[in-house]
Amino acid sequence: MSIELRTHDRLDEQVRIRFQPTIRYVTDFLTASHPSRKGSVCPFVRPALDTGTCLFSVVRRGSFWHILAAVEKVLIEVKRLQNSSCEIEAVVLLFNSEISHSVLDRIHRRLMLKSMEMGFMLGMCGPRVDTPSLHNQNFFPFRAPQNIIVIRDLIPLDVHFFPSSRIRRRSLRRQMYSAYIKKFQHHEDPTVEVLVRDAKAAVEKIKARRLW
Repeated sequence: MSIELRTHDRLDEQVRIRFQPTIRYVTDFLTASHPSRKGSVCPFVRPALDTGTCLFSVVRRGSFWHILAAVEKVLIEVKRLQNSSCEIEAVVLLFNSEISHSVLDRIHRRLMLKSMEMGFMLGMCGPRVDTPSLHNQNFFPFRAPQNIIVIRDLIPLDVHFFPSSRIRRRSLRRQMYSAYIKKFQHHEDPTVEVLVRDAKAAVEKIKARRLW
């Protein structure tokens, strides 16, 4: 199974037509200003688009396990390319078959920890994704018009997403915090040091709850 990573303007015409709503969500909505926050919805997207480091890949139709394996293979390939000094800021995965929100959610849950251990954040976007913005609890920027998964580098502020009610298993939250701590524990930025300290406290709190 080959993996093709392309900028949005180099996608096949049929792909561009089929996924035009999602492509516009990335190129127009995420780069535009919004009253719910200062600046653009996601300040990292426009520079990535301008430098050709925001890529798209189509995941072909198949069973749940086939799609899961395909997403995992993209993760591995992106890591390999980054290790080979190829600059990739984000990869948007487009699903050639219409996958349901529940399938999207299952894929996201199964690969979330592995992606973090590889240094990535796996984002889930779609019409029914109700994760609010960090800046406004009444703003839902991840409500893309079609179900997609976004792979990008893990950043310090991602720690704020870990207490999400979607992550019900305490053991998984603890492992996520641990992967975060491993990546950022030697960071010299004072703000990041505070976030890492808070992450360590969250791990201890989770451990304590298991003893109750």
